[in-house]
Amino acid sequence: MAAARELVSASRRRDAPFSATRGGRAQYRPRVGRCRLAFGSARAHDATHPCRSTPGLHHRRTALSQQVRWRVALVEGAAVLLGILVAFGIQAGWEARQDALRVEAYLASLRLELEDNQTRLGQRVENTARRIARTEAYLAELVASPHGPVSQDSIRGMIGALGPLRVDPLSRAAFDDLVNGGLQSIDDGGLRRLILAYGQALEYDAQRQRAAAEWFETRAQLYDEMEGDLVGALTGDRGWAGRTDLAFDVDPRAFVRNRRYGNLLAARVNHLRNTGASADYVRTAITDLISRLDRP
Repeated sequence: MAAARELVSASRRRDAPFSATRGGRAQYRPRVGRCRLAFGSARAHDATHPCRSTPGLHHRRTALSQQVRWRVALVEGAAVLLGILVAFGIQAGWEARQDALRVEAYLASLRLELEDNQTRLGQRVENTARRIARTEAYLAELVASPHGPVSQDSIRGMIGALGPLRVDPLSRAAFDDLVNGGLQSIDDGGLRRLILAYGQALEYDAQRQRAAAEWFETRAQLYDEMEGDLVGALTGDRGWAGRTDLAFDVDPRAFVRNRRYGNLLAARVNHLRNTGASADYVRTAITDLISRLDRP
């Protein structure tokens, strides 16, 4: 019996978390082995018992682990999104740079084309002024009220000097390339308006020139061929400007003191003045556009 009581006492001492010391004070003795708390016992409800787990510790650890995972996922997602935005930004910047380089090339080509057209328009205005003066002189001296008889050489000189009215189209390849490929990339609204105004001036000038050439082909040329009996001399490319060596005499009645021919010469002067005015219109548009392009 004594041995049994000693075994029970030893077992209880192993289950007890505290043991008495010689001074009578309780001293914590670490447990060795596995804690066993009987369900419903007093120790099972003792919150200070070392073998009892802290209430909610497992749930707090689980919640903390989930929060860490969510934060890691958010950081990774933000990094991916930032990388995508940076890539798009780099791509947009590269495309903007390419657009700027393309616009610069278009404007450089347009600048050269403007200078070429400006030179050609200056020559055309001078030639038009001379042709107007010559036509008015022939109209006054030979057609309307000539003084004395008119020689065949004078008539031939008039016919050869007047010549046909042709279309002299201006260069517009660089302008068309800019309008079709780079006009929307120009941020300067004033520059865009000047470019479009230049295009309108080109269209207006082309219309005036076509109208003058059509008038000559349907009115003046037919008169020269039919009434002036110049069918054989005015064939081919109709480039008889300056032709004074006609092999036959010209009927002076078709040209000298002829009101119908006088009206044709007056209409010719009007068409020449229209083409001269359209040339000045284009020159003004070119001057404004060049001034804007040269602006820093």
